[in-house]
Amino acid sequence: MNIRNRKLVCTFVIIFLFNINVFLTYKSVNSMYKLYSRIPLNFQSKLSTPINEKTKITSIDNINNNAKTMPRKTVYLTFDDGPSINNTKKIIKILNEHNVKATFFVTGNSAVRYPEIITELHKNKMAIAPHSYSHDYKLIYNNSKSYIDDLEKCIQTIEKVTKEKTIPFTRIPGGIKNKRISPQILNDIKQELKNRSIYYVEWNICSDDSIRAKMSSMDIRNNVINQSNRLGKNKVLIVLMHDSYYKQTTVDALPNIIKFYKNSGWEFKALNNISGEELKEIMRLNLINTIYIEK
Repeated sequence: MNIRNRKLVCTFVIIFLFNINVFLTYKSVNSMYKLYSRIPLNFQSKLSTPINEKTKITSIDNINNNAKTMPRKTVYLTFDDGPSINNTKKIIKILNEHNVKATFFVTGNSAVRYPEIITELHKNKMAIAPHSYSHDYKLIYNNSKSYIDDLEKCIQTIEKVTKEKTIPFTRIPGGIKNKRISPQILNDIKQELKNRSIYYVEWNICSDDSIRAKMSSMDIRNNVINQSNRLGKNKVLIVLMHDSYYKQTTVDALPNIIKFYKNSGWEFKALNNISGEELKEIMRLNLINTIYIEK
């Protein structure tokens, strides 16, 4: 090969390597953009955004201004469909005995019935978030306006008792994989929540305590432990349980569930004590503002 051809080959190799480097840099930046584009700007800045009066909820930045580091492993215990007259106080007692905080996605009609239990949750610094006022699927999933009207009524009910703005989280009844919502209405609901800076929370550990009338406490415990072991490499677990009237076996299973997580090195947190770093990780795991594509 003569000198001229060697120079051409060298030039071609240099150009090729340069283009590869540019492409890899683009992919890295683009992936970071996709992650951060799902996180509102107030999470990308310092934790200092004021209360949003329009949405009637507290900005997450006001929840925990000092928590800026990501614990090694964090578990969020969440309870839906309460409060109930018989089970919610029992759960509060167990949580306090183990020095654990949890998140309660409450229904407005139950909060009206048992405001003293909402007060008890608030006094014990549990996170209280709106689930739905009526929990009537036919009503709330008629259209996005019906859903938002019901949710706002729930928010107002909570705030009337606590005298504080609610935290900016909710759990869509049935979750976003719920077959009772049409895809279009679900997309409209998600957009309305985004417009109000409200984050919808899914779960990656399901106790299955609601799949039949009475699930045994042992089955509930085993469901939680087995799923948690399969996801042991995750930094965050969000556990779905229920504290409604017929969930005594959930109450019975709770002490063993807490002991399992403590013995496995997990730190307990509630959504009223979440940092921006933790939120980014939860969103990366697709557990908040979840993107779901049906296969």
